[in-house]
Amino acid sequence: MNYLFDASKLINELEADIAEFGNTEVWAYWRLMENGQEIYFDYFPVNDPDEIGNPVYMDIESFDKEVAKTYPNFLRKKIKSKDLLEIFKKENKAI
Repeated sequence: MNYLFDASKLINELEADIAEFGNTEVWAYWRLMENGQEIYFDYFPVNDPDEIGNPVYMDIESFDKEVAKTYPNFLRKKIKSKDLLEIFKKENKAI
């Protein structure tokens, strides 16, 4: 049994980010499912030192706390935006 994940919204968001910022590194959020399948379900830009102190800026630690509310056993790793986009597109093909 494979798990399905609709990544359409994430694909659109990430494509827009790539168009605006280029192929930057992001934090990719994923889970290892019971069957060994990896499901990528979100992403976050690598902390930008220029944004620290901006009242609307959320740092990675705060984002982790938000993610943990829905996915308590999440994993994250740094990955290039275009590589993550390809992963999201592959996940979306199964739907």
